[in-house]
Amino acid sequence: MNAPVADPSPVDSRNAFKLDSIPDHHYHLGNHVFVVVSEFFDSVKIHIRKYIQEMDYMKPTKDGTTLSPLTWQELADSMCIKSFYYANRRRVSLLNDELFIVAARNQEKEEIVLQKLFVKKDLSRQFMPNVISIDELQFNTLESYEKEITKSVFTKMFQVLFRRKAFTAFSKIKCQQPLPTTDCSVGKKFLTSTIEDLLYCEVKKIIFELLIENCSGCEENLANQLGHECVDMSLDMQLSRYFNKAVCKIDVKTLANTFSVKCALYKQFFTNNYFYELNFHDILNNVKELYLSNDLNVWTNSSSFEDIDF
Repeated sequence: MNAPVADPSPVDSRNAFKLDSIPDHHYHLGNHVFVVVSEFFDSVKIHIRKYIQEMDYMKPTKDGTTLSPLTWQELADSMCIKSFYYANRRRVSLLNDELFIVAARNQEKEEIVLQKLFVKKDLSRQFMPNVISIDELQFNTLESYEKEITKSVFTKMFQVLFRRKAFTAFSKIKCQQPLPTTDCSVGKKFLTSTIEDLLYCEVKKIIFELLIENCSGCEENLANQLGHECVDMSLDMQLSRYFNKAVCKIDVKTLANTFSVKCALYKQFFTNNYFYELNFHDILNNVKELYLSNDLNVWTNSSSFEDIDF
């Protein structure tokens, strides 16, 4: 009796899936190109990758690129000017000093080529070997998924990474004071309001930094404040331009550590049930409302996690 023949290309169940059951945080751009948002240890990654179909399963190939949340947001912001990429096939862009984008013509078809760069120890730059090319239809699909992909990024950052880091931080805290005898709903409300305050304070600080960084008046050192976009820009416009970038730049580990210190006496309320009931997208919307109610004239760039008084 012949021995069974081994499958020459076994399906990796960790990354493979069927087209009729695409997992959460996976977005199909067409022609077997997917955007996948995942977390790995302490970071969130956005993969734009070509897949192949084997035995009814979709499996990732090496053709693709991996982005950080901030680089993804830079790409998302640039998609609104995609017409420039197709108007000039020689157009080249570098996003966040790590993603190289070029518009190219391949067999009479316009494509966008994405390739990562990394900085070597001698500060020279080198291309990563893997690239991904997407056509105009796939680029349009990517643009249509932009808000959903960003939402997935925030879900991974806070519902997954923050939760994990916060539980770890709480486990290291030994309270010397007696725990407060308070109602469970009151304790949970304190936890949620603390998260909102910490996020608001950090978002405000980062947006301020981004305003200064991107202000032509500050760059040219203009004496008249009327020439400074960082002063003239409305709060609505600040949120529109910089809110997502600010959230992407938040250090989740530092946020979790500070949160655990502020809420040490209430750590018994920080349970899996509490966290599963928590909706971070609602919290981020509340942060936006807090930001809009803020008076620009009282801004300082000194606000940070440590500056909040509870």
